[in-house]
Amino acid sequence: ELCLRESQRAPLPMDAVAFLAADDADEGVELDADRSGASCSADDAWLGLRGRPGVLKGAYQFEVELLKPCLLRVGWAAAAGRRALGTDARSFGYGGTGMKSTGNKFERYGEMFEDSAGAVITCLLDRREARKQCISFCVNGKHMGIAFRLPTWLTEVALYPALCGREDWQARCRFRDLRYPHGGFRDLAEACSADLAPDSGRESAAAAVFAAAPFVEERELQQFDVPDENIAEMRSAGSATIDRQGLRRWLLDEHGVSSADMHTEYSENGCMAIAAFTTHRVARSLAADPPPGLKVFLRPSFSPAAADLLAARRPCKRRTTDAVARRLIAGALDRDGLLTQEQLRMIRARDSKPENTERIPPPAPPMPDSDEDSSSPRLQRREVSQKITPTGNRLLGAALQGLGRKRQSQAETPQQGGERRTRGPRNALLA
Repeated sequence: ELCLRESQRAPLPMDAVAFLAADDADEGVELDADRSGASCSADDAWLGLRGRPGVLKGAYQFEVELLKPCLLRVGWAAAAGRRALGTDARSFGYGGTGMKSTGNKFERYGEMFEDSAGAVITCLLDRREARKQCISFCVNGKHMGIAFRLPTWLTEVALYPALCGREDWQARCRFRDLRYPHGGFRDLAEACSADLAPDSGRESAAAAVFAAAPFVEERELQQFDVPDENIAEMRSAGSATIDRQGLRRWLLDEHGVSSADMHTEYSENGCMAIAAFTTHRVARSLAADPPPGLKVFLRPSFSPAAADLLAARRPCKRRTTDAVARRLIAGALDRDGLLTQEQLRMIRARDSKPENTERIPPPAPPMPDSDEDSSSPRLQRREVSQKITPTGNRLLGAALQGLGRKRQSQAETPQQGGERRTRGPRNALLA
């Protein structure tokens, strides 16, 4: 029988370099004895697995043959990517419906091979040049063209052979002695150890997790609401204007950055531009090797014109921060007798008007008895800060100052009737 249970699987040969990994497969996927074939029977679900080894350098290939009419998706994926190929930014798949996908974005590509029993799909990975890494596929020996240009943030992340299928499927992988070998690529089973990641894939998984994946939304790119490390300034030499179309083509060819992975704003004269990217690695790469005829600068080395353009495009978050400070301080002092309820309502209020530096007098304290003077501890405990401003830092300072006065007045109050527990501030964070 082709498919064996986990306890019945034959041991992997010691000299095996390329194979399908039993510990990197979805539940329900069965492997054959030599770990080169897999099958699955699931109800309306995409299940898959990855193989070994992971490729960091060089140009390598493997084949997937459909053993029965089914719907498969084949390609390459990082160890931290999803086994459902093409549904995240760390995996790249080519499906039987004639679609390619990565980052859950599907586009037309190549020929359909759905339900074509006996069809052979060759998966090609070219990582010979760091800035020109790409993935392509062949169907029965016919090259379909380049499907993906890898982004620069994946340069140091190993990619593993992978496949997945929907519902009932069965396939076999060939890592050596390919039926349709493609010129210029080596069989994965004959890979050089210097080009490969460790067999366990754990180091590669960690690298893929910490790599800057492009999960930035389009709105955040358009508003430059990204970390400063993701933004670069580009200036032309002299008064020459920047060739916008040429710049987009260069970024796509050299770094695999499409218009969906960046947003650019140009100055009025067209000689300067600021660009926001989904990852900081693109910005660093541009600074190290700028586009032809341009100079690239990173924050905080922006020119005044670039800094002004960035400030005009970025959203202002000062009011939000101030509102949060108001709510936190009012909540901490809610039951403290140092501030009146009226002053707490003023602190909580979200004032949209410009900051007013006028002093707001506190409510008048009750008249002291005839035997009390204005310096008595009882009246000192009722003192309040007379300056209420809408700025979070000043509010926090006033709160801390008021609590200090309260502790001082409590320390000076004589204790009667034996030892008495001193009452501290209600919020330990403000103590």
